[in-house]
Amino acid sequence: MTNALLENMVSKDQLLSYIYGLTIKTGKGLEKAVELAQEQIPDVIHQFLMWKLAENILSVIIPLILFGSMFIIKNKLWPKNFDENKPDHFISAIGVFLGFVATGAISLINLCTNGYTVIQIWLAPKVYLLEQVKNLLQ
Repeated sequence: MTNALLENMVSKDQLLSYIYGLTIKTGKGLEKAVELAQEQIPDVIHQFLMWKLAENILSVIIPLILFGSMFIIKNKLWPKNFDENKPDHFISAIGVFLGFVATGAISLINLCTNGYTVIQIWLAPKVYLLEQVKNLLQ
């Protein structure tokens, strides 16, 4: 039985040459993967920055448009001969005021948070990327 096992066993040299061949193929595959990553990473980073910039610009612009539309709504709802003693006029005045306060607050919050990000991407994109990597690692 020992002779049968020895006959079926691969020699040590054959095994080492097979492992060496696999190692060489693996190394070449890794080199190709690294080359591909080095070619693609700058484009991926650029696309990521442009996406985040566009996303934050829209987050700033949309609430400002809503705030501006409140002026249009005010001009349409606000009666020309405003009489504070009429209940309908008083209710519309409260509605317009609350609309201005709500859209103004939302616009201000978005301008502060997303405006900061837009400026950071524009002036210091590497710092922004480092912060994003730090957030991913946490």
